[in-house]
Amino acid sequence: MGRRALLSLVLFLFLLVPVQAKGIKDDFKEACDSLSVLLRERTSVENELKLQAVMKRGYELDFYFTESLGDYPLRPGDSKWFRSALKALFPPAYRQYRIGEIYTKRQKMTEMELPVSENGGHPTSARFRVKDPRSGDYVPFVHEVGADRYDKGLSDRIIALWPSHGLYYDMPRQEWIWQRPRLFQSVEDLLSPSFVLPYLTPMLERAGAYVVMPKERDLSAVEVVVDNDPSFDRSGAAPEVRGTGKYSEKGA
Repeated sequence: MGRRALLSLVLFLFLLVPVQAKGIKDDFKEACDSLSVLLRERTSVENELKLQAVMKRGYELDFYFTESLGDYPLRPGDSKWFRSALKALFPPAYRQYRIGEIYTKRQKMTEMELPVSENGGHPTSARFRVKDPRSGDYVPFVHEVGADRYDKGLSDRIIALWPSHGLYYDMPRQEWIWQRPRLFQSVEDLLSPSFVLPYLTPMLERAGAYVVMPKERDLSAVEVVVDNDPSFDRSGAAPEVRGTGKYSEKGA
């Protein structure tokens, strides 16, 4: 192999190897600032776009953004628009380069586009959807006996909800207090239960779902504990042990 051919091969291999060019990330600082403004106008999200690295592969540049890019609600077509906007903001020294891939962390930007929600009653198609497990010999873990079934709804679906936090006992103050602070005339411990308990949970249950909730869902301050065990014979038991009894209810 001649010297010229060997030199050409080395140069070709060098262009294939991804190289973090010195200062190239800083050269795109103004482009990132402009993209932040354009993204705010397009998505109405106030955020600062941050660039982590730029890798040069031949005459292509791969852009690696921080998780800041994932903070925007990306819809179909946004990746194409973003590439066009970024290319238009290339510094003069990089005009001859093309855009390769665009990442946020290790995920491609094209994989982050989500479909727009619609109100037609049909589930949106997305690559994140999983196959419905309710087929074949599927046996639900728990179900309500005698409940109406909604096979095209949420029947046999189990949904666990955590409506915020709650009270805890503060030892130094020796009193029960909310876990979250009071901000903007609201307390998180009360805000989310105010719509999860009376609205969201009944809506899911009426669609057929079985809702599991580790937090008490009854906000009434009046509580009555009833022992409804059947009567039993405890002859010879201690006086404090009930020997007979019958459970009954009257009124509302």
